[in-house]
Amino acid sequence: MSELTTLIDQSKSFLVILGQNSTFDQWVAATSWYLSLAAQSKLVQLVTPVLPAEKSSSIAELRLLNGFDTCRTDLNNQNATISFNYSQESVDSVSYVLDEASQKFTLTIKPKSGFSPLNVATIQTGYSGSDAEVIFLVGVHNLEALGKLFEANQDVFHKARIVTIHSFKPEIAAIALTTDNFTCLAEATTQAIIDVGLPISPEVASNLLFGIESQTEWLSSLRTTAKTFELAALLLQAGAKRQPRPKLDKLLPLETKPKKLAKVQNLPMDLPAA
Repeated sequence: MSELTTLIDQSKSFLVILGQNSTFDQWVAATSWYLSLAAQSKLVQLVTPVLPAEKSSSIAELRLLNGFDTCRTDLNNQNATISFNYSQESVDSVSYVLDEASQKFTLTIKPKSGFSPLNVATIQTGYSGSDAEVIFLVGVHNLEALGKLFEANQDVFHKARIVTIHSFKPEIAAIALTTDNFTCLAEATTQAIIDVGLPISPEVASNLLFGIESQTEWLSSLRTTAKTFELAALLLQAGAKRQPRPKLDKLLPLETKPKKLAKVQNLPMDLPAA
């Protein structure tokens, strides 16, 4: 964990990326890392190749997670870009000035003699690329599974240090966080965030506690350990707001749901003769 602590301390730009069809537990881990890094004044973006469909069965629960609505499907938010229409013969020179007094950047495009100046109506501004130094991959063990998100940004993935958050250690990981000795990713993430010294705000605490409770059947599962209760208590102390426990029919697996008793029919009571 000391290696991850050093990596976070020495890095400024991060990506937290989920795979397609991520589980609720994975979303809890991803949003929690995203919010904790942002609270430490790190440049961080939460990304997934495809956002959950509005009609998906999990969308209601996902919308309860702090930070969920900040997730994007591209990495184009790092570098400011300016584009415009021009012909190669018309541009004489391009220069810029950084005015410290006004804190303004001025780009000057000088046309060649005899040519019209740049038509400012064609100027477009936006963002492109990412200079992420560290990428947290949540529930991802194969970069190709990220589809176009990886294909269009291979240089970003190849330059950054990759930290995986998964149930096991993938080959692509420089540093791996797993669920070994933990009930779920939410619980493992809680301990990891504490160990690296990142702040746990009430928003982060609420996400993590929601994840732990949902993955342990509201702390009633036989997988729940003393460590689970200890971390849940720490999250409550950090200001976590609990979510209402779902009804029994939604909480229990199908095969364990109580069945209605059949009506008792009047059976013949004839006894054999002595």
